[in-house]
Amino acid sequence: GGDDQCIKIVEMSLRERVIEKKREWLIKNSHASSVKSVRFIEEERRVVSISMDQRMNVWNLNEIWNGEGGGGEVEPKSGKDRNVLEMSEMVDIADLGWLDFEKIGENVWVCGVAGMGIQLFRFAFQ
Repeated sequence: GGDDQCIKIVEMSLRERVIEKKREWLIKNSHASSVKSVRFIEEERRVVSISMDQRMNVWNLNEIWNGEGGGGEVEPKSGKDRNVLEMSEMVDIADLGWLDFEKIGENVWVCGVAGMGIQLFRFAFQ
């Protein structure tokens, strides 16, 4: 995340104390303003991001992660096979800067976002 409104996702491997970059994806125009926090939910293959635009976006990486190739640029809504934006919610908190998750059940998560206050969301992934 950052001021360029993009999210970069890099898949890496660690072998014999050597880190190797395998694939990477760049989600362009992920938000309308600076991306402030990004979290990866590994077992769900989801990325959640918050921005100064007061939006929380959930990115479903299953399609691109399981695909062939070395990654590349991904538009948030670039067609049925590459549509990674799963959900976008308006957040009531100003000056967002913090985001975290806690699993509370089978495929059920609670997300906390904070800035000038705190707001909680509940997700059930399928």
